Amino acid sequence: MIRNNTIMALVCLISITGSCQKDDIPAQKASLERLQVVMVDARMPDITKSGQIAENAIDLNILAYDSDGLLEGHIYKNGATSSALILKQGEKTLVAMINMGPIDITRFPNLETIRNHKVYQTSGSGGNMIFAGAIDVLVSKTSRNFTINVKRLLAKFTFLFNKTNLSPGVNIEITSISLKNVPAYSLLLDHNKASLENLCQNGDILSDGSMEPPMHNYATPLYMFENLQGNIGENSNPVHKHPGEKENICSYVEITANYSSPDKTGIIKFRNFPGLNTTNNYDIERGRHYMETIKFNGSSAGEISWRVDVSGLITIGNNVQDVTISTSSLELKKEDNYQFSASITPSNASNKNISWSSSNTQVLTIDPNTGMATAHAPGNSVVTVTTQEGGFTDQCHVTVYDHINISVNKHLIAGEQTGTPGMISHSVMVIYCRADMPTPSNMELINNIYPFVTINTSYSYTNNSIYNGTAQLRLDLTENNDRPWVRTNGHIAVVLQGPVTEEYSDQVFQSLTITPEPDTIFVQGVYISW
Repeated sequence: MIRNNTIMALVCLISITGSCQKDDIPAQKASLERLQVVMVDARMPDITKSGQIAENAIDLNILAYDSDGLLEGHIYKNGATSSALILKQGEKTLVAMINMGPIDITRFPNLETIRNHKVYQTSGSGGNMIFAGAIDVLVSKTSRNFTINVKRLLAKFTFLFNKTNLSPGVNIEITSISLKNVPAYSLLLDHNKASLENLCQNGDILSDGSMEPPMHNYATPLYMFENLQGNIGENSNPVHKHPGEKENICSYVEITANYSSPDKTGIIKFRNFPGLNTTNNYDIERGRHYMETIKFNGSSAGEISWRVDVSGLITIGNNVQDVTISTSSLELKKEDNYQFSASITPSNASNKNISWSSSNTQVLTIDPNTGMATAHAPGNSVVTVTTQEGGFTDQCHVTVYDHINISVNKHLIAGEQTGTPGMISHSVMVIYCRADMPTPSNMELINNIYPFVTINTSYSYTNNSIYNGTAQLRLDLTENNDRPWVRTNGHIAVVLQGPVTEEYSDQVFQSLTITPEPDTIFVQGVYISW
């Protein structure tokens, strides 16, 4: 990429001429001079055919300051007729402002206030450009003719693109042109220099219309306030032009384009720092027209640098045809992490870049690059994977449940234990009892028939010297259609009752510890861990 720039200064002329008709000035004020003010044709070049802001002179303010910098006179005119400015003889500073409309002169009592006045708007009266300028003069009987050169507060940019030297099969389609690191305002008269405090990262952008005009006078211009950063370094090679550590306050241009070649495709970005030269100057001056011509050579993608960003390009090879997530549905508990994975078809596709997203980030978040997901709250979310090439997608429906830990109490039955190790093999009843209930309780009984489960099973028991025993009982709530509570913050006590018959009467009076299996069950949208 080679950049050529042509810079044109644009000024308007304000003519101030001493009047020959002085008979209306009283004799005692013979030291006063009448100055006639006329806006002269600025002979502006025809460079605004596609402009978004007009550059006509609609109205004019002239302010005169004496040698002490104090305001002495002011006139405002918004028509073709001339206006008179009557001043004392002596040294003056004349300030001209075009398209600022009627001004409140109390805001500019001295020269310093008007020099450092901040202008934030890019256009003034009738949507036209704002111009300003000043001149130091000596008003006397023999010196009454003055011309004030006023400059547009904005710099103008237009762009042409020369593709004649591109290699065969290489195509570059410009999609946007934007100005970056532009000042938020301009001082009316003093030099304007951007700092981190008055900087906008994004300025004018052109993203529709004619991106590639045949001539500069047909190009849609971009505008920005003056940013004078001066010369930085001693670089003499345009390829290496860069302001170093001042890159965050120097204005630059970014050109985005669709790129295709026999071996690469995608988005490419070209950047450069304009200035008064192509090597080490970074001045963007008010009133100047920067006519940038970008010449593309060869592939225009061989340089990998700040100037040429090829990170959006991919190598053309085997095209992506499809993508599949390893699972189409998934159940997670709150605070679970899960690593998603996906396979691309064909397996030897050249571009395997994918991105991940979650439809409900309050329920589930997922790293867009790695596919690592974290469940945050009960609910549903759809995880989508998208291929960079072709935009192929696949989805996984994820349900996240709450997770509650519940302890099983040891239930003691008083009585003297006798007997030897054996087997209880009749029907038993496991009763779910509420224990450690919070106040107020948020538990809700949803099985209105019986809050217990009858299980036909056998279990073994053993005795020891301190009259304790162990037992294991499988609690299969799904098969027994038992849903004791929707949710609980307390505990569930499990009571074991054996059959009371003459043969097994002694065995009922044992102290047993019940261990439910499985260790996790699912009840009405809530996982319960024992």
